[in-house]
Amino acid sequence: MNCEMCGEKFTPRDGNQKYCSVKCRERRNTIIARQLRHAKLGISDSRICYMCGKEFPRTNGNRKYCSDECREKAIREQRSLYNSKRYRGQKPFITTGEEMDPYINLSNAIVFQAVQDYRKAVKDIEAEPFNYMAKKDIAQIERFIKSEWFEMISDIDPMTLIRHLHREVADGQAESKKTHQEVQGIEMPCGQD
Repeated sequence: MNCEMCGEKFTPRDGNQKYCSVKCRERRNTIIARQLRHAKLGISDSRICYMCGKEFPRTNGNRKYCSDECREKAIREQRSLYNSKRYRGQKPFITTGEEMDPYINLSNAIVFQAVQDYRKAVKDIEAEPFNYMAKKDIAQIERFIKSEWFEMISDIDPMTLIRHLHREVADGQAESKKTHQEVQGIEMPCGQD
């Protein structure tokens, strides 16, 4: 005799047995229950693929795509859309305004505070080159900027912000070195120390 669910041959234990295993029997009962429920609610047994628009049989309530290819194509499109909306080459600081959402204001304030703390730590290191706490602060701030949490609260590209801060530090060091050389080059009038 052949199983009514999977079609495999089996020898029935009694005359009423229609399925080869408990698994096949439960699968068939699930299908029948789903069909009855859908008929009662007026739900069709087919779905339309969100990607290609083809109709495909409904196997479970969560399936949106007819095939793995359509699902992967949809994921690629969603990623490219997300990446196109992310920050690329704009100024790293967002101006705040009254019309902005309070959560955006909060996230901007967090980023702004991190940048201010970074600048303060750099100044502390310039004043005292072996300042362990300032070096630790810089490392923590850079780790925060590279974190997933930072990407959640801000559209600023983390690596661009870090490059901008490093460039700012380098420019500041070059400027202070130039000023220091100018001060040393000034001759003091006699009698003044």
